[in-house]
Amino acid sequence: MDEKLIIGIIAALSILPVGAYTFRADAVNNRLYWLLLSSSAIVLSGFMLYRLQLGWQRGLADSLFVCVAVTFVIYTLTHHWFREGWRLVVLLAPYLFIICILALLAYEAELQISRHDSNVVALDGWTIVHIISAVTAYGTITLAAVAAVSVLAQERLLKAKKDSNWSRRLPPVADSENIEIISLFVSEAVLVVGIASGMALQLSSSGSLLALDHKTLLTAIAFLLVGLLLIARMRMGIRGRSAARYVLISYLLITLGYPGVKLVSNILIA
Repeated sequence: MDEKLIIGIIAALSILPVGAYTFRADAVNNRLYWLLLSSSAIVLSGFMLYRLQLGWQRGLADSLFVCVAVTFVIYTLTHHWFREGWRLVVLLAPYLFIICILALLAYEAELQISRHDSNVVALDGWTIVHIISAVTAYGTITLAAVAAVSVLAQERLLKAKKDSNWSRRLPPVADSENIEIISLFVSEAVLVVGIASGMALQLSSSGSLLALDHKTLLTAIAFLLVGLLLIARMRMGIRGRSAARYVLISYLLITLGYPGVKLVSNILIA
C-alpha cells in the first residue's frame, strides 16, 4: 500500500476518538477531552505539513486534507471562547472524518490517472497569501456551516418538544449561533484577502484582473451572500433557522467553487 495512503488513513482515524468521547452520555469538558482533541489536531497538523513538504499541490486530495486540518486546528484553538462550544465536535468530528475518506478516495483516483504530485505550485509571496487565506476562509465557513446544522437540529427538536440524548450532546442554540456568526465574520474578512491576492496573482500571470470562471463566480456570490447575511443579522436581527439556511447555501457555493471545481477538473474530466 502507498505510504501516503497509510499515513492518510492514520490521520483520518485520529479524528474518531474525540468524536466518540463526546457521544458518551457522561462526556464533559475535562482533561481527557482536551487530550483527545489536542492529539487529533497535532496528528492532522503533522499530516498537513508532511503533504506540503514538497510544495503546494493542486490536487483535490491535498486540498481536502489541508482544509480538514485547518478547520480542526481553528476549532481547537478557538472553541473555548464559547461556554458549551466544545460540544460542537459531536457534529464536526464525523463530518471531517467523512471529508478525509473522500480525500483518500480522491488520492486513489489521482494515482490511477497519474495526476497526483504532477501539478506542484511554486510558493512565492502572493501565492502563499492566497493559499493561506483560501484555506482559512474555507475552514472558518466550515465551522459556521456545522454550527448552522447544530442550530437547525436544536430548533427542530425544540419545536417538536423532544428532549433526547442527541439534543443534550449538542451545544445550546445561543452558543451555536455565536460560533456561526463569529466564524462568518472571520471568513468574510479572510475572503477579502483571498480575493485580493487572487486578483494580484491573475494580474501578474495574465495581465487581467479577474478570470471569469466557475471558481471566481461561485466564490464572489458566496462572499456577497455572507456579507448580506451579516448585515441582515446586525440590522434586522435575522437568526435561527433562516440565518442557518443562508449559511449552508454560502458553504455549498464555496464548496462548489473550491473542491468542487478541483473534482471536475482533476478527476472527472482528466
